[in-house]
Amino acid sequence: MFLFLLLSCTEPIEEVEPKADTGFGPESPELDAATLEERTQAALELGLPSPIRARNLYESFLTQRENNCPSMENQSSGTWQGVWFDDCTTNGGYHFWGTALFFEDKEETWSIEAMASFELTDPEGYTFIGGGEYELDWVPNQSWFFRIGGTFHYVPYGGWFAQRAETSLFLNAVWENGNMDAVLNGGAGYENIEIYFNHVRLADSVCNGLPQGEILIRDTSTYWFSLTLADCSPCGEPEWRGRRFESICIGEEIQNAVSTLRAEVESE
Repeated sequence: MFLFLLLSCTEPIEEVEPKADTGFGPESPELDAATLEERTQAALELGLPSPIRARNLYESFLTQRENNCPSMENQSSGTWQGVWFDDCTTNGGYHFWGTALFFEDKEETWSIEAMASFELTDPEGYTFIGGGEYELDWVPNQSWFFRIGGTFHYVPYGGWFAQRAETSLFLNAVWENGNMDAVLNGGAGYENIEIYFNHVRLADSVCNGLPQGEILIRDTSTYWFSLTLADCSPCGEPEWRGRRFESICIGEEIQNAVSTLRAEVESE
């Protein structure tokens, strides 16, 4: 019970905006517009961090539980949900180290609450690293909310999960007359680029669902480009410390990445 109380007192993840430019730093970015576009498009094609994929991957490990490995807070539990804390290896070769809390309700709506700090290793030697938390609230054709924050890494899963990068991503959506209206906030890190969404709207009935709003992109110099998508265009001119660069197009890639997340939750 102490473990449950400890986890329940953990501060929730918060959306943190990039710090303002102080005026100090390099005089020129390390990336030109073409390279910035190429890297950002490639990153988005890997997908955005997904609480559904994190949930499904976690389930694939926890359903390998044997006897008391890992040891659940409720020892008589016959499900893979709940709270566990352990350092053990099953007869099937799955190693569990760390702790996690996971609860799910799918009776009428779908809600998920998860907190994690673990390393789960499969019999082939690949390790699923989970450090952070995620949450989902889904009411079909009415509302959709999720947040995912921390580091989630597992090479065989591919996409963003193979990147071993951090995230703090939030989505809020409502439906009206069958149309989704969503706002994306927060960011995700990739191997050579970081992307931050500042109140980016994706509405089925506006601009054919193309994202509209500010996207910040950090190159390897650690300074941010600011890009605004407006007037129903998938393109915009990035600005770096007051300098404008030639237009880049990433709107369709953002739209496709969010559509993939939507398809994941709608297919369940």
